[in-house]
Amino acid sequence: MSDKIVPPMNVENTGPLDPKPPRKTVRFFLTLLTILVCVGFLFMSIMGWYLLGMVKKLGDLEVKAQTAISVFSIVESLQRHSKLIVQTALITVDQTLEKENILSLGNYAFELGSSNLRMISMGNRVQYYIPMQGISDSDITWISDTRTMTVKIPHPIVDTEMVDIQQDPRQIIFLGNESWIDWARNTGKNELAQKAKDNLRQYVLRAAKTRYYISTAEENALREVERLLHTLIYPIDPQIKIIVEFKTDK
Repeated sequence: MSDKIVPPMNVENTGPLDPKPPRKTVRFFLTLLTILVCVGFLFMSIMGWYLLGMVKKLGDLEVKAQTAISVFSIVESLQRHSKLIVQTALITVDQTLEKENILSLGNYAFELGSSNLRMISMGNRVQYYIPMQGISDSDITWISDTRTMTVKIPHPIVDTEMVDIQQDPRQIIFLGNESWIDWARNTGKNELAQKAKDNLRQYVLRAAKTRYYISTAEENALREVERLLHTLIYPIDPQIKIIVEFKTDK
């Protein structure tokens, strides 16, 4: 039995095995990773801006709430002064009265002259006040950026309950002329003088509402309310700027 010699098989030499993945695969994974990083960064940015906006809104709400409470407390403090007296004034009344004497006989009228009287009354006293109940939350404007508070107040008015009429006859002067018939009856000057004294309170109130006295009361009102507001706000924040204005409607 002869041994058969089997020729060796031809084995193709492929070289050493390459452990690296193909370049296309690496490029794909790098691209995917870049996209994921960009998407994550964009998502985190959006969430960051959203959270920042939420925090800002909450902060604004808190500031607005604190401001509202502050405005409410200021209005409440101002309204405690139901009548804020801003001025006391001495009023001089200069009033002229006239009386005509007419005699009627049937269809005829005869003028018998007229009497006139000028009364000068000095030292009448009135006071002006601001009705503080007329101030509400809507009359106060707060600007946090400039730390400025603007308060609108009612115009001062005459206190009709506090009118002091001059009673001293030395402070009341009567000047005038009588008609011949009033002089004969001794009624003209005395009658007009009594009428003037009876209406003196009305004359005082009318004079007190003239522009001369009102303008002075308005100047005092602005200063007085500003002083009061400084007293209320200075312990809280001495840097706040206060502006006091009158309402447009009187």
